[in-house]
Amino acid sequence: MLTDHLFRKGAAAMHDGQPMIASKLELSPCAVSVLGQLFVEGPMSDDNITSRAGRCELVSAGLAFHEAGLSSLTPDGVRLAREWDPPRFNGA
Repeated sequence: MLTDHLFRKGAAAMHDGQPMIASKLELSPCAVSVLGQLFVEGPMSDDNITSRAGRCELVSAGLAFHEAGLSSLTPDGVRLAREWDPPRFNGA
């Protein structure tokens, strides 16, 4: 599959011919925090990211990208973030 390189080994699987995105349970709390931040606030500069380690984890999993000092979610990152209730990311 063309997107297999975007996922850590074991994080991607096939379901009905489509790659499944990394499980929420496989992400560290730091990565979940950054996932929520990027989902709610959009692209973020390095100065404002909640966790660089969390961002790196998302990038390694193919859920975010980092370029020229900005981080943003990939389409797979957006799909995973949508699986959570938005209030979880808004502190409710």
